[in-house]
Order: sequence, then structure tokens, then C-alpha cells
Amino acid sequence: CNPYVIIRCGLIKSEQTGVVHNSKSPSWAHEERMVFTDLTENGVSHIVATVYHKSQGAVGEDLALGKAVIDLTTNLMAPGIEIDENYNLDSGGSLRLEMVYFMGDGGDLFDL
Repeated sequence: CNPYVIIRCGLIKSEQTGVVHNSKSPSWAHEERMVFTDLTENGVSHIVATVYHKSQGAVGEDLALGKAVIDLTTNLMAPGIEIDENYNLDSGGSLRLEMVYFMGDGGDLFDL
């Protein structure tokens, strides 16, 4: 399996991790950092994390392995508090995410 994750944050933005080759239990550790801004301004209340298998052939499409919908209500109500949790994927397995939400003069910032 050659997994990677795409995080979608409302209609604002999506980010992608790197591919971890030949792993059924990948770890991106602190190598991957994603920052989303203006969440409350744009009415974002959740993010969607989808795990994919990267196809090695030119013909094949990447295969979705599972997804988790993460409610941000708790994060948005507790700025500056780090959340470190495992989220169940709809197809089995789980995905561990560390998240922090910040508020500032220039708007809000969500660090994943």
C-alpha cells in the first residue's frame, strides 16, 4: 500500500500529505503540517480526511481507502488547546491527528 491523506476544509482549501511507500501503518509524524485560515469567517465546522492508495501505474487511478469527518466545534470553542486524537475511518482503521486552533487580529488559524 502507498498511502497518502487529503484534508478538505470546507470549500476553502485542501492539503495533501506525502506518499508513504510500501506501508500498511504509515506515519507522517511532524513531517506534514497544514494550516487553514478564516474558518469561522467561512462557516467551516468540520474537516474531511480521506486516506488514498497511490497507484503505481500510469493507467490506474488512486483508490480511496477510507475517510473520517472531524467535527471542529470543540477546537473552535477552545483556542490554543492542542487536540491529539484518533479518528475512525468509515472503512475501518483510524487516523491520528494533532490539531490546534488559534485566533488573532488577522483572523483565525487552524494548524493541523
